[in-house]
Parts: sequence; C-alpha cells; structure tokens
Amino acid sequence: RGEYALARPELERSLEIAIARFPVFRSLATASASLADGVSALSYTEACFELDEVATENSIVDISTPFWRSPEGHAAGIEYFEALDSGMLPNRWWIHDNIANLAVRLGRTSRAEEAARRASELRVLDGVAPR
Repeated sequence: RGEYALARPELERSLEIAIARFPVFRSLATASASLADGVSALSYTEACFELDEVATENSIVDISTPFWRSPEGHAAGIEYFEALDSGMLPNRWWIHDNIANLAVRLGRTSRAEEAARRASELRVLDGVAPR
C-alpha cells in the first residue's frame, strides 16, 4: 500500500507532461484501487474509457486486482463494480461475478447470491457456459 500512496502523487504530476495519457490513468486507477479508494479508481477508469473504451475494458482485471487484498478493498471493489455496471460497462456478466466474489469475502451472502444470479443470467445472454 505504501508504494502506491507514494506513486499516486507522482503519477498525477506526470499527467501534466504525458503524451501517452492512457497508461498513466490506468496506473492511477490501479494505485487508487490499491489504496481501497474506489471513487478515485472509478474516476481514473472513466478517464481511460474516454481515451480507449476497448483497452479500458481489457484493463479492468489489472486495475481491480488490488480490491481483493483487504476488507476495505472488498467494499470499495463492490462499489467500483456497481458503478461500472450502472455506467460505462453495463450488463457484463464478469462484473456481477466480481461483485459476488467480493461480497462473499465480506460475508454479504444475500448480495453475493443476487450478483451471482445476475452473472448467470448475463452469461446465458452472452452465450457463455454457466458455472
């Protein structure tokens, strides 16, 4: 966590001179997730999305991985994925699958079951084999 706390201000300063902004925004999103700051992670993810929608969707695994490291991260991750679903990346089965996994880690059984159910519904719609 400490290295991300130090890196985030440096990354923010680098935005002023960066020619390739997408990797900086992606790193800021990941650093924010590492600090269990889902609001900032989402904001930087949105900045990525404005630059390249496909690359952003493909980067969500890397950006969001730190949410699995602590209970604070689990809660922030749920909020992050819920915001993705209600905004830039609606109706993705894997978003609901991630919400379910994080909710299980927090002992939020009903939320986990609800998200798993929605993930299953969306898998069928996407032609992905159910789990």
